[in-house]
Amino acid sequence: MNRRPKYCFLQLILIVIGILSLASSLAYVVAPSITVIFQWIGLIMPILMVLNIGVLIIWFFNRELNKIIPILSGVNMICFLPLVFQWNFKELVGSPDLRVASYNVRNMRSEYGFSTLPNIADFTESNNLDVLFLQEVPSEYTETDFLNAFVEMKSVVFSNSINLSGKRLAILSKYQLLDTLVLSTAEQSQYALFATLDYQNEKIILANCHLHTTNWNQLKGSKQSFLMGNYEVISENFKRREVQVSEIREYMDQQKFPLIVAGDFNEPPVSYSYRTIGANLKDSFREAGKGYSYTYRYLNKMFRIDYIFFNSDKFEAYNYRTADLHYSDHLPVLVDLVLRK
Repeated sequence: MNRRPKYCFLQLILIVIGILSLASSLAYVVAPSITVIFQWIGLIMPILMVLNIGVLIIWFFNRELNKIIPILSGVNMICFLPLVFQWNFKELVGSPDLRVASYNVRNMRSEYGFSTLPNIADFTESNNLDVLFLQEVPSEYTETDFLNAFVEMKSVVFSNSINLSGKRLAILSKYQLLDTLVLSTAEQSQYALFATLDYQNEKIILANCHLHTTNWNQLKGSKQSFLMGNYEVISENFKRREVQVSEIREYMDQQKFPLIVAGDFNEPPVSYSYRTIGANLKDSFREAGKGYSYTYRYLNKMFRIDYIFFNSDKFEAYNYRTADLHYSDHLPVLVDLVLRK
């Protein structure tokens, strides 16, 4: 007699999981300044996807469940699984025109306090990178230091202001870099560095972005402190990133040359920031990735928050991958780009 209410309650829970997952798509279009609730749902999408897989398994063994349950879960899997899992079969014949990487280097210090500049330079050389976007570069390093360390790179530009933590943005290239521009706000004195790449008489706009922190590192501490204190902080940071991506998008829309946009967005793919910056561009992982991808090493390796975007009418992407480096809380992301003839 008591099984029926419990059965109905189970169905209700499964339907709520499906509707909640589907509602996360509103994170793309509803700005955090209006409400942050959808950004929070987008943030927990990896958890919701696991729950949706569980829902489909439950339905497989119990076909008496309401038919809306597998439909909701199936739609969610189709919409959101490609954001973290891909299986691209296209292979590059020959060499890429540009091999690009982005890496948040976390102040270029190992956990033992040693400089990781030589290690990152070795990584750059061994992977034969043409363009490298770096975030959280310590201000102590000069242009001469970088050119001496990154021996194959011919040009380097830094953001011309130093934020409160003493970290900067940098772009390194085997080709000439021109016309730099830095975007800043009072809360973060730099969050985007633009430069023009002169590649074989082609002008390409490079954008290195480091959006406002999420305070995710605090999540590694006490759950109690997160629940009691970090909700408001992280919610406010959603709104700060909204301001930043709006400024970045405005400047991007003014450019007449093709774009390569990379960096640490501090946002998962289901977010207002991802959609705003990625509008009219292609996500390298979705175009050329294989398997499951994450770029933030902590929080159970659930989050992809570092990206490389590009104009699909100008470039084609191959061989997206991450490198298993432990010099930072992020992983570097790499992609091979070929110019469309």
